[in-house]
Amino acid sequence: PPFEAYWATCFSSNFEVAWTGGPFSLFTTTSVPPGLTFDPMTGAFDGTPTVPGTYTPNVEAFNECGNAASVGLTFYILDGCSGGSSSSSSSGGGY
Repeated sequence: PPFEAYWATCFSSNFEVAWTGGPFSLFTTTSVPPGLTFDPMTGAFDGTPTVPGTYTPNVEAFNECGNAASVGLTFYILDGCSGGSSSSSSSGGGY
């Protein structure tokens, strides 16, 4: 499922990869929505989005043997007030 977050509202996610080649020790991403950061050790996206729009980063997870799993994500950064903070999690299954 896609992530939804509101512009100027705190966002946090836990990205989990379900794959028999885990556990994963390193994550990479092609891009991050403006205002968010990506932690390559945990695969977490955190921060406060600053620009509404649709963003589609790809995330790769690597295990200690160098095997990789990849998944495309979609972030919808909505223009408006949510009244709170957003938090999501996603699993990349079968990779």
